[in-house]
Amino acid sequence: MSDEDLKTRKKELLDRIRTWSNRAEMAKLKGDLDLVTQALEHKRNYEDELAKLQEFDV
Repeated sequence: MSDEDLKTRKKELLDRIRTWSNRAEMAKLKGDLDLVTQALEHKRNYEDELAKLQEFDV
């Protein structure tokens, strides 16, 4: 993966992390704890993927 590809992928992951964080907050405001849990799981998956990419960042 080129440096530019890594940069692009990291930006995509950060956008998805923000999106799922916002969705979790909206679900919390509506009182839907199942949706909160699901949204936070998605967010965590993207955070894990980002962390793996950052391990290879020199």
